[in-house]
Amino acid sequence: MIYPINTNLGFSVGYDVCKIILPIQKRALLRFEENQLPKEYTFEEMSKVFMSKKNKIKAKMLKVEIINDRGHYDY
Repeated sequence: MIYPINTNLGFSVGYDVCKIILPIQKRALLRFEENQLPKEYTFEEMSKVFMSKKNKIKAKMLKVEIINDRGHYDY
């Protein structure tokens, strides 16, 4: 599962990638900031992944709220 997060004390968008383990828990695999991605991977492009049906189901299972608004993660 992947989801957007605040990084850099709320001044940068980042992403957490985690694995679901049983019982329903998450284990962190990777965290990165948006500026570490190639510039063509914008928030809009990444939202195609984290807003996918499969990813949203996983987020709901783990009670992770994903808001598809870049401004929510970057002040």
